[in-house]
Amino acid sequence: MRLTKNVLTSIGAVTLAIVLVNVIAPQAVHAAVAALVQVSNTATNPALTSRIDDPGRIPYQSTVNQTCTGAHCTFTFGAVPTGHRLVIQHVSGILGFSGSGTQLSVILRAGGNDAVSFLASYFGPRTEAEFDQSVQFYVEATQAPVVNVFTPAANFAFLQTLTLIGYELNCTAAPCAAVASF
Repeated sequence: MRLTKNVLTSIGAVTLAIVLVNVIAPQAVHAAVAALVQVSNTATNPALTSRIDDPGRIPYQSTVNQTCTGAHCTFTFGAVPTGHRLVIQHVSGILGFSGSGTQLSVILRAGGNDAVSFLASYFGPRTEAEFDQSVQFYVEATQAPVVNVFTPAANFAFLQTLTLIGYELNCTAAPCAAVASF
């Protein structure tokens, strides 16, 4: 009986020690780590962060459908709201032609003289060109993005579709940094 009592007392003591270590140790470790890490986030020297769910970043997609004739087609999109900046990341299009061709010239503009341009190709007897071009283009508040498409070899026909994809920055939620130009 004495042996059983000693064994049960030992098991109880070990169990109590394990429970105490599990309760006290995490608090002690957390206190030690918290004392070692100090992040200073002041207005003059802010900590660098990245927020996927930034409330000032609004997804943007706009499509213009129209019928064009001749060798030139202009797509005008809505103006960027006051207090916002539009960041265009993709220009996509499905364009129809009266004949086959080889190349398109696409120019994206918004106010001033800033522009980005690229070439899109289509070959053979096809009368339709599709493209999706990655870009990095900024449109400031109250300006409207305009895309001009030129084709030297054929005339536009049928319905033309052009889509801009990116995001809007709400410059009232967080100030928009100046865009560097080189």
